[in-house]
This record gives sequence, structure tokens and C-alpha cells, in this order.
Amino acid sequence: MRRIVPDQTSGAAAAGRTATEGPRLADDGRDFSSEALEALPVGVLLVGRDGIIARVNRECERLFGYSSSELIGHSVDLLVPDAGRGAAHFLQAIDADSSTLPHGATRQWFARRKDGSEVSVDLAFTELSLRGTSFVLASVIDVTGRRAPQLEPHAVDERFEFEQLVGELGAEFGNLRAADVDRRIEDALSRLIRVLRLDRSALFQIERETGDFVHTHQWTRPGWAPPAPRISARERFPWLLARIRDGELVRFTTLDEVPDATDRDSFRQLSTRSSAIVPLMIAGEVWGALTFATVREPRVWSAAEINRFRVVALIFANALARKAADKHRHAALNEIAELRDRLRHENSYLRHELNARLGTTSIVGHSPAFRRVLEQIRQVAGTDTTVLLVGETGTGKTTLAGQIHELSARSEPALVRVNCAQLSASWWTVEPGVGETVAHLNGEAKHDIRMPLADGSTVFLDEIADLPLEAQANLTRVLHQKRPFKKGGAGRVPVRIIAATRKDLKRCIAEGLFRDDLYYRLNVFPIHIPPLRERREDIPLLVWRFVDEFSLEYGKPVDAIDQESMEALQAHAWPGNARELRNVVERAMIAPTGRRLHIPLAGPSGSDRSPRSRRTLAAVEKEHITAVIAACGGWPLGKNRSAARLGLSPAALEAKMVELGLDVTRG
Repeated sequence: MRRIVPDQTSGAAAAGRTATEGPRLADDGRDFSSEALEALPVGVLLVGRDGIIARVNRECERLFGYSSSELIGHSVDLLVPDAGRGAAHFLQAIDADSSTLPHGATRQWFARRKDGSEVSVDLAFTELSLRGTSFVLASVIDVTGRRAPQLEPHAVDERFEFEQLVGELGAEFGNLRAADVDRRIEDALSRLIRVLRLDRSALFQIERETGDFVHTHQWTRPGWAPPAPRISARERFPWLLARIRDGELVRFTTLDEVPDATDRDSFRQLSTRSSAIVPLMIAGEVWGALTFATVREPRVWSAAEINRFRVVALIFANALARKAADKHRHAALNEIAELRDRLRHENSYLRHELNARLGTTSIVGHSPAFRRVLEQIRQVAGTDTTVLLVGETGTGKTTLAGQIHELSARSEPALVRVNCAQLSASWWTVEPGVGETVAHLNGEAKHDIRMPLADGSTVFLDEIADLPLEAQANLTRVLHQKRPFKKGGAGRVPVRIIAATRKDLKRCIAEGLFRDDLYYRLNVFPIHIPPLRERREDIPLLVWRFVDEFSLEYGKPVDAIDQESMEALQAHAWPGNARELRNVVERAMIAPTGRRLHIPLAGPSGSDRSPRSRRTLAAVEKEHITAVIAACGGWPLGKNRSAARLGLSPAALEAKMVELGLDVTRG
């Protein structure tokens, strides 16, 4: 028995060098395979709409005697100079309305070599598009050899028929869409079998999960039974599989040359008489195998036939590689889309979890400084102790006072908020004979803001440092009494006091602006609220809280905030703290936006809001209040709506406008 000697030359090695790249076309492997182009036994010309040559292969260089650099960038008339006929016919092949040169059409012309001699060639035209640009790929076959006396006529015809076919296949598969690869492979197998006068051809591909080679494509000459739909090489052809994995080409003329009994029996069951099996190689990696076989009679495989098989295998391997790359690309895009949707849902879930844990207030955070504040609030909330909240404007003193009230046993009655900056000197007085503390606002008659409303609840004295000295004295006397408030003369009900200030009360005492005895009665449990610049890690949480708030108000859903915006927000000094941050977010939400939010630090007029800005807090508040009032229809028509949007009562908004120097008669 004669043993098979596997061919050690891999398909990759037989392909030779890569194609020369021209200035018009980048060789990145996506548009067509340079390896397959160079391996083609026919010349290849790639010509653009202007008749300019964009690429040639090595066989074309040999045929015409020009180097690639001498052809690329020149008109095709250099090779076919007959009255400009070359460029004209190439353009006809590109023209979609032209029927004179249909796809695959062949013309016999006389072309001119570099040395001036003429050569008879067949040109087979194939139209293709690369990155949206139309080209014609022409397979150039030297037909002078057809008259060579040393070649048998049928051999010459078979050679040129194959060369024309392989040129067409190289062009077709070079620019084939991934979705069309499988269909065109089986069509190509049928054409190859007829031209090569064989009986069967099949393609095996490797399964990455198992490492097995599985039969995926086949074509059998009519009259012979095709192989089973799915053949496993591991089970049926173990010896052959080992050779192919090593990149070897295997061929045999009779079954006696197959050394392994399992392989030999499997070939016999398929009625195979002779076969050549070529590895499908890409970048030195085996992707599968391409088989050619006869079932009618044995076949002695010539070196020319083996070279043809290698060329076809290379074309198919490149097409399958592009298909796999396209599949992976689509899978990656789908995975990215799924991850984006998952992150969107997780982001929404986490934000809802945050709301559930921290409530719906604008004061959120997980920084160490803010966690200390929350811990102090939890400690004092369940007591009746007087609390003094100290912090800059916009740090959330009012919100924290509300949290203390909500966590206390007094949460059922409403929190009574008193803005001390708006009260007159005689605000807190005790009327003779009544024994009831009554609020007088701005010197007017009795107002509905009465301390009996706070019976059993909490009174929040906001901006206590702005209370006039006379009112401070009255408040001190009230706090000094063990029975501060009387309700209808029927027993006394305790009232819890929470005070807040943005000022340094000790400094105010030193300047004679605040009573020291009132300070000591209020400073029972002081809580210092850190400014936003001391807890920058809380800024993203606050930003998302405000985005959620304004998304609901303006009907503008937001899924993401760009990283550049968030980094700029965290770098800003925020003299107005969370209130200023809220204004910036609202301004960004008012502007047209998609589901990805960009938050500029510049105001509507383009003013700088970077950390280097020297604008005062009053200027920032004035600008924002003016903008909100204008958006709500102006003053006083939009008074109530503006106040609600700013989180103030109409009276407090008017007082703030007076403080900032805004005209309350016109806004």
C-alpha cells in the first residue's frame, strides 16, 4: 500500500506577498482580500469611474511588464490605448443603466505591454462597490497561450475557463456582503466542479466550542447521492482532521493511500474514489477545510490543479473570515446596546433606591462630612432638645430642619417655619390678659401666623441672626418661661425650637448684633452643615436628584450626563452651594436636550461660572430669580408660580427681591 505524503506547504505560504496598495484604496482587509488577489493566476485591474487604475496584482504586473507604481494612478488607456476604448468600456461596466457589458461579460482585446508589444487578452468585467465608491474589477487573461502547440486543446480550454472563473470569484467574494456568503459559496462550488470536471466538493468549518470540523457547505454532481447534512470530522475522519489542523494539504488517488481504517471506511461510505483536501487558512490559523473529490473514477492530481485548489480555498477562507468578523461586530454592537439598556435600567433602579432611602429631599449625600450631619440628626430627632443649624446659604438648613421634624414624635402636625429676616421688632409679644403669644408681621394687625399653631409641633426659626434685637429680647423671655405657649387657657403644650443661621453668631455677639443669652438658649445641640465644596463626592448624587426633579416637571427624560459636565461640576467652588447647583441643573434642563444631558457652567448670557468666577452669591440669585420670573410670565402675573418653582412663599420671594434690589412692581 502506498502511503500518502501530505503537502507541507500551507495555503498562506502559497499566497505570496500582499497586493500593492494604491493611493485610491486602503488595504485594510475589509473590502477584499489582498492575499486572495495576489494568489489569483489571472491579472486583476481595479479601475474607478474616472478610468484611473486603483489597484493591480502581481500577475498583472508580470503580464504587462509594468510595476504597480507605474500603473496605479494612471488611466487604463495606458494598457488599452485603442482610441480611448479601454476607459470607455470600463465606464460602461460601471454605468448601472448600461446593458452593453453585463456582470461577468468578457471581451477579447489587444493590450499593450510596457515594451510596446501587443498581447491578446480576455477581460472579464465585474462591478463592485467599495465604501460607497463604484469600481470595475477586470480579470485579465492572456489568451496568447491558447495557440501554443505544446498544450492539448482541452487542457488549454480548461485552464482559461478556470482562470476566468477564479478571477470572477475573486471579485465577487472580495466585496460580498456577509449575509450572502453561504449562498454564494454553494453556487461557487457548483461552478468549480463543472469547470474542473469533478464530482463533489464540500466545505468544513471549525466549531470553536468543540474544536471539531463540521460539514457546512457542499455540492454534488446530479445523479450521485449527496453526503449527510452534518458530518463530524472528529468521528468520521480523525486522521484527516489531525493533518488539516497542522495546516497540511492532503490528497490521494485511491483509497489504498489512506492509512487510517476509520477515514478509509468513511470515504468508502461516501463513494469517494479520489480526493484533495485543502486547509482554509487565515493569518496562519486554520478555519476549516475545502474538499474536492471524484466518485466516478480515480483522479491523479496535478500540481496545477493543487494550486487552483489553494487559490479557491484562500478566496473562501477570506470570505468566511469577513463573515465571522461581521457576526462578531454585530454581536458586539448588540451587547453594547443591551449593556446600555441594562445600565439605563440599573441607573433608574439605583436612583429610585436612593429616593427610597433618603426621601425626596434635595439634601442627599454619602460623604463622611455629610454622614456625620445625618448621624447627628438621627441622634437628636427623637428628643425635644433645641437644635441650632449653622451653615452657608444653600446648604440645606431648611430641608434638614424638616427631616428632624419628620423623624420626631411631632411629625403629624405641620412644621411651622418663621423667616426671622421678615419680622418686625415687636413680632414676639405676649398680649396682656390673653397669655397667648401672637405673631405680628411687619407691624400689621394680628396675623394668622400664631404660635398656638405649633402646639405639639416644631417651630423653625430661619435666619435667626437677622432677628431685630428687640425681638431677640422678646424671644429670649418666651424661651425662658417654662410654659411658653398657651392654648385657650386649657393647659400648656410644649413646642420644639429649631433655629438656623448662615452667620457666625459668636462674631455677631462680639459686634453687639446678637444677644448672648439667646445664643446660649439656642445653642443646645449645634449641627454644622458643611458647604458643597467640602463634600464634592456628593455632587453627582445631588445633580441626579435635581435632574429627576426637572425631568418630571418638564417632561424631559434623561438617561445619562456626559462625563465632562460632571467633572466640571465637581471642580466648581459653588458659593451658593446646593441651591446654586440646582439653578444650574434647571437651566440645563430648560434648554433643548436629548436623553444625554450636557450641563454647562456658563449662564444664559454666556457668563463664566467656572471656579475662577468672582461673581457674588447675590448676583447669582438675582440672575436666577429674574430668569425664573420671566419664564413664568413676569411679575406680578407669575408671582405664585415663580415662588413655587423657587421653593419660596410669595411673601418670601417678594422680600428676597426687595433685598436683592429687584423692582417688585414690575419684576
